[in-house]
Amino acid sequence: MTGRSRSGPWYWYVLAAQLVSAGVVTLYVAVAATGAVVTLGDLLTGVVLAVGALLGVAVYPSLFQDAVYVNRTGSEWRPRWWWYFAAGFGVTFLAYGAVRTSGGAGGAAPVVLPFVLVVVSGGVSAVYLYRRHHAVGTP
Repeated sequence: MTGRSRSGPWYWYVLAAQLVSAGVVTLYVAVAATGAVVTLGDLLTGVVLAVGALLGVAVYPSLFQDAVYVNRTGSEWRPRWWWYFAAGFGVTFLAYGAVRTSGGAGGAAPVVLPFVLVVVSGGVSAVYLYRRHHAVGTP
């Protein structure tokens, strides 16, 4: 093992990619909910949600690494990564609980839960990047 830090100035790109992903997934699910072109039960819907959810999960380690980097740069802003983790996971698990207590949302739980993860991690990314921009100047 090396003593070199693995944090760096590029981790915020994952958060920016999640913002784009959240928009694309939201648009896709809205179209799929109408059933005009695709439906919520299509394989493509599962693939889109899986890719979005995987990127949504990758947001949290990337946010942690970027917060470590920003804290080491001497910026006046000291991001507290645990606030973002608590908000993101808290809202996602509250949604999970709401879906479970409502009887699985009429069988839509396999779509609702990954969608909530994508949207919530997109929101966490947006808030973090907004605060980062005002404090550090990048992005």
